[in-house]
Amino acid sequence: MSSIKKALSLALCVAMLFCLAACGGKDGAKEATETTRSAVKETKAESQAVSEIQGKSPEYITPKEIYMANTVDYLLSMYKTIKITCDYDTAKDTKYIFLKNNIPVFIEENIPYEDEPDIWYWYNGFNIRPEDDGATIYFSSYELPDSESEFPYQYMISDNVTGDTNDYIGEEEGCYKFRATGSDEDVKYEEYHFFDKETLAVRKSVCKYDDEKANEIYFSYDEPVERASMLDAFDGKLKKVTIVSETSDGSERNTVTKEYSIPADWEMKPYEYEEVALYLDKDLTVPYEYPGDGVDYTIYVTDSMG
Repeated sequence: MSSIKKALSLALCVAMLFCLAACGGKDGAKEATETTRSAVKETKAESQAVSEIQGKSPEYITPKEIYMANTVDYLLSMYKTIKITCDYDTAKDTKYIFLKNNIPVFIEENIPYEDEPDIWYWYNGFNIRPEDDGATIYFSSYELPDSESEFPYQYMISDNVTGDTNDYIGEEEGCYKFRATGSDEDVKYEEYHFFDKETLAVRKSVCKYDDEKANEIYFSYDEPVERASMLDAFDGKLKKVTIVSETSDGSERNTVTKEYSIPADWEMKPYEYEEVALYLDKDLTVPYEYPGDGVDYTIYVTDSMG
């Protein structure tokens, strides 16, 4: 098992970094919907393959069959929501995956027991953090949101939970129990994965590396997502935000212009705010200040600050 896979597996129980992906708004939604439709045939093939597994003796179920039953696409064709939870000594981490307008949504909620919760959303390419008076969409000035990018957690469950699952050891808690053990360099690992007997959907994953405390990850389905309502703002009044980004990749300067439609009372800004300067005019004389709700505007972003 590679150190990369260990890191990916642990990522199911830690706060994930921002992923830069596709643009949002109603215009972006149309493009992302086309991307989603392109996966329909593949999902149908997975559905047929999984249906053939039902009734099969568990000791003959292959890792590939488990993998196909646990892709995000397939699980969302079977369930309305996917919920992943993990408790730490200091915090509880909860993740949700579901569809809105046929577009995947990812919500992560990290709640420290002695601190304020950290919550963010990924929807249609936007990295969103809720604020007291709405929300802020963060982006990278060096890599603007792109409607053609993939959903960043498309294969999270399959790759990180079922990649090495090939040792059936019995039934427990009403599930098939599989084990994966081994070592990579100086790291020894032991993993136990529990799959629904009818659907093969993962229900629990217990992962231990070296002498570390085992992480117990729980998966449940079709549970309500209270925080999903925030995204209904995309169904209401929108405004247009244009980003003109002029940055250097070390050899030459690049200028990229993109246009986005976002909720009227939300703001967009780069998360490398201290590394770039923002202006409201192309002559770079008017420093950026949020123009206000319901106002279309252009942000000029530059990493050349004199």
